[in-house]
Amino acid sequence: MGDSQNWILSGELNGRLFFLQAQATVMLTKSEEDTQALKAIALAGLNLPIIGSWMVMELSGGVGVTYVPQNPGVEKPYYALFDGEKAGIEDIAFLDAVLCSPIYLQMGIGTDFGPVGLRARYLLESNQTIRSVMAKGRWWEIFVPNSGCLSLAVLLKMS
Repeated sequence: MGDSQNWILSGELNGRLFFLQAQATVMLTKSEEDTQALKAIALAGLNLPIIGSWMVMELSGGVGVTYVPQNPGVEKPYYALFDGEKAGIEDIAFLDAVLCSPIYLQMGIGTDFGPVGLRARYLLESNQTIRSVMAKGRWWEIFVPNSGCLSLAVLLKMS
């Protein structure tokens, strides 16, 4: 995410109920070994109208995990955790990998034109994990950024 020359293709599933929003994003990225990796991020937040139904503001937060599969550059599949740590998928449960992965915050604006929506978002990778926030009790430290990226999205609505 920190590489400004890196264009990432991702898929997203987004659900809204009134002003509450849930979002799951899966994106292809690169691992430390310069091989393919898969980053999955789950966010929950608010989708607030700011100019009637013409423009909305999104504010959300959540967790994610990066999975690096076995391939020519990687002997065993692993989860890429916070601060460059690696944990084999046999050594750590998926939930523990999520708890040791960075927290993500997202803010954005968007508009809808019938069945098509446009969104401009900034996704921020925090300098904290859920486990570190629970251990320290200093929740405000999730706003310390580690890296971030701008995303532009075209949404197709399904009825």
